[in-house]
Amino acid sequence: MYDGPGGPYIGAAGHCTTGVGQQVDLATGSLGSSIERIGQVAFVSSALDYCLIRLDAAVLSQVSPAMAGHPEIPTGVSTPATASQGDVIQFSGHGVGFDFSNVTQQQRVGIFNFFSGGEQYVLGPVTPGDSGGPVADVTDGNKAIGIVDTVGLTVAFPNVNVGEGGAAVYALLADAAANGFSITLRTV
Repeated sequence: MYDGPGGPYIGAAGHCTTGVGQQVDLATGSLGSSIERIGQVAFVSSALDYCLIRLDAAVLSQVSPAMAGHPEIPTGVSTPATASQGDVIQFSGHGVGFDFSNVTQQQRVGIFNFFSGGEQYVLGPVTPGDSGGPVADVTDGNKAIGIVDTVGLTVAFPNVNVGEGGAAVYALLADAAANGFSITLRTV
């Protein structure tokens, strides 16, 4: 969750939207049915695969900055200066096959691999449907490190990653600011 002028906002994967102005609904799961409107897409980055969704005032009482299943996350933003290869990473999402229970949604962990070009790469269990889900660096003090964008094998020369890749939060914040969205990560 992000605070800033015109917000608050939540983030999602840019490839999950058709563009600015699209209505966004809460759904029952990765392939579920719409439950209620929560906001609309306010910004889609052309540099990183993320979008910002402006939350409707009517749903603000339902929103928490905490990662689902982890009320102690996020405490801040993990960066190339603070994250280290091998750090324990926490996922929380609705990937296909993982969206059947709170345990499989919220208790998956991985290992941080590397940053490259504003992206973070993690070795860990994610599937389609996890896109836009939060990724946190537990070893780095329960800090937000990124969002899920890609699943599978990624080559960011000279590095190779099997698992997950996505926009790094530190880079997302800088990109948003460069595009007129001066936002900050809301912490717990």
